[in-house]
Amino acid sequence: MQLLDKPLTGPEATLQFLSTIKPKDGSKELWVKIGHSTFYKTDFSFSVGQLTYLEDQDDPKSRKVKSEHPDFLNYLHNLAKKKDGGVFYIPSQPQGYPLTDAIDVSDDLVFEMDEDSFEVQLEKVNRFCEISGLELSSLFTSGGKSIHGHLKLASHIDIQKIIYLNRLLAIALRSDPVVSRPHQPTRIPGFFRKEKDSYQELYYVSQKTYSYDEIINGLKVFFNSDLLEFPEEISDDWWSDCIWKVLKAKDKTREEKELSLKKNLMHGLEGWRLWKESALILRKQKQELYDDRKQGVKNLHGENLVDLVRQTCDELEQQPFDIDEHEWVWSRSNMHARGRCLWHDSGSGNSAWLDARGGWSYHCPVCTNDKPLDALAYWQLSEYGEVQKDKVGLAWVKDAKKWLESQGIEVPDLDLGTLIEAAHKFPEAPELEIDEERSAEPGGWEEELEKAVRVTILQDRTSVKIRYEKKIREHFGITQAEINRVAIDVNVFNREEPELIGNFVGDIVTEVQQTSQGNTEAIIPSALYGLNQYLLKGYSRGTKVVLGALSSTGKTAIALKEAYNLARISNEPVAFFSAESPRSQLIYRLLSQNTHISLGRLFRGQLKDEEWEKLLDASVELSTSKLYIDGTPGISTSQIRQKLMRLSDQVESPRGIFVDHLSKLAKPYPGNVNASMEAISHDLSNIADDLKSVGFWLCQFNRGHSIRQSKEPELDDIRDSDAIVQDADIILMPHRPGTRDEKFDPEMMNLYIRKNRDGPLGKVTLRFKGEYVDIEDGANHTFDNQEVEEDLEEAPKSSKKKQEDVNYF
Repeated sequence: MQLLDKPLTGPEATLQFLSTIKPKDGSKELWVKIGHSTFYKTDFSFSVGQLTYLEDQDDPKSRKVKSEHPDFLNYLHNLAKKKDGGVFYIPSQPQGYPLTDAIDVSDDLVFEMDEDSFEVQLEKVNRFCEISGLELSSLFTSGGKSIHGHLKLASHIDIQKIIYLNRLLAIALRSDPVVSRPHQPTRIPGFFRKEKDSYQELYYVSQKTYSYDEIINGLKVFFNSDLLEFPEEISDDWWSDCIWKVLKAKDKTREEKELSLKKNLMHGLEGWRLWKESALILRKQKQELYDDRKQGVKNLHGENLVDLVRQTCDELEQQPFDIDEHEWVWSRSNMHARGRCLWHDSGSGNSAWLDARGGWSYHCPVCTNDKPLDALAYWQLSEYGEVQKDKVGLAWVKDAKKWLESQGIEVPDLDLGTLIEAAHKFPEAPELEIDEERSAEPGGWEEELEKAVRVTILQDRTSVKIRYEKKIREHFGITQAEINRVAIDVNVFNREEPELIGNFVGDIVTEVQQTSQGNTEAIIPSALYGLNQYLLKGYSRGTKVVLGALSSTGKTAIALKEAYNLARISNEPVAFFSAESPRSQLIYRLLSQNTHISLGRLFRGQLKDEEWEKLLDASVELSTSKLYIDGTPGISTSQIRQKLMRLSDQVESPRGIFVDHLSKLAKPYPGNVNASMEAISHDLSNIADDLKSVGFWLCQFNRGHSIRQSKEPELDDIRDSDAIVQDADIILMPHRPGTRDEKFDPEMMNLYIRKNRDGPLGKVTLRFKGEYVDIEDGANHTFDNQEVEEDLEEAPKSSKKKQEDVNYF
């Protein structure tokens, strides 16, 4: 794409751009917008512009001419220098009034890119044009770094086809999905942006147009080159609930967004509908549980918390939303308003609105995807940001109570018994349907098999997975291993080819520069403060950690503490697989760790009044974290992979994968322990690499450790250690001398760092609190200044802590 020798600005740029617009059905009516809900009706020459107003504020169709402006082009250019927002037009050319109802056809495809620098965005656009063979009709800047572009059709076509093409264009360029709306105003080049103090420069203009089929073919070529599955249909619900969210995600890295986009396109509309059908059933059942739980939360007067929230929302009406920064412009009836959104930048300033139909609610096309928020959800958006506004269960209860109190509404003590998490009961998921005729056709069975495996990946219940996989095995006559291979092919997208090192050195230098400027992903530290001096990169993606020790040392306590910490800080899923302990026992341990209520008294239910509040707070914190626990005994690495793939499809790729412990996993080679442990270690390492997750594996020591004179752990102590030691990036070895020698303090724990690819080796001194299976950390654990095991003197009997409860290891 050959750019103009010099970018155009001012009326010259505007007229050049206007020459690419073709009249709709012979009409030259064009709607132009500037600032806050100010519309002008003009024609393609911009010779005369008519400022319009709403005769009836509650009827947007009742637009009347308020004033006319001859020499409209210069008038608008002068106005843009005084007023924020810039100048827009509605590309679908509505007739009579600027509303969605007036839109039926269009010839204009639009995209907007804003994630990278101007140079990088221009490079992406050039690459798109070269591969697709499509030539833009115009390309210009917004006055900042973002790029706006247009593709033109040879004739106006049905608006549904335009929406489909705009969505395909947004996917191909990974651009802003908001501009794919048919009624979305888009910028006109040449005008001055007052708030940017710069002009919208026109870099390219062409009269080139294409037929619908030519654009489709060009897009298919580009999708294929980008290894994207081309969607033959993009329904409104799939777009808004799935693709739109991926393109707009602010809490994901570029690589994570790319992987998620490829997965969603690969599953396609059919796969998404299968998942949606099952997810709706599960969500309905979950919602019923949540509603029952919330309905059961009553104050001393018997008032229901849900009813209190609804009643308060109704009584407050527009008051919670009435913030000056919104700059609301109200309708005559005060039942509707438009204004600025406080949570994203909007040049036009009118991207938010209030609606009183069915109760006052707040909308924004960017932050809420046009979905209404009541007063409580609006408050949550203000408090926690976009990703935290949809809380449920205990988290919702806590927020509801806090919000009601902020409104001066007394919420007396709640019945704590109704707040403790109940076990979720899920209904049977829909049966898998296999097309018998299709699977009998040559090559058809392969597609049916892939579809069947996708369904098993999309399910979240072990019983359903077993039933489905059995049906697949019987129908297709294949083994479980073949099913697993199909699952891997369907879900893994990180295949690479050897490339020259010179292609990557620049990226690493840039990464170092960004790190020095604090512009990279935050380092996730260990929950053990003293360990962080050795973990120079924290728990970075792809790191494999091995925690090896004798039994009853505290491995599970450390792993649970690290898993919860990783989930809490990253706000990403962390999966904890325990082949040794049931899920309920792990939850008990987490509650004990976070409340410091002894595990024994939790088991017996012997809690003091103030401890119930601590238990409630801890249960709220745990329930809002993204820590997923699986207690399947004898689980295999292939089952772990499948469950993680389902988790990635339904939520997102896990940040951490914890396995407790390797010796308890299913042996792929029964009778050959060494070969089995080598395969298990390699499989888990590959899973962590595929998902770019932190891998955290627990393992046992060899029996030879107990007969060695020195009790300090060494790498050779790890059972079947060759493969495990080789695959690990970091090896941690906790040791508690007091568990086997009474002369040592029973709480003392030394955590040895025996392998560390990216940092030093060393030792951290910790304190093991057996009564609530927690690990305390800090620089003051001197243990009578006895730091080396061999130099420890016998501790006085009076210093030994009498434990009320058993160590549950």
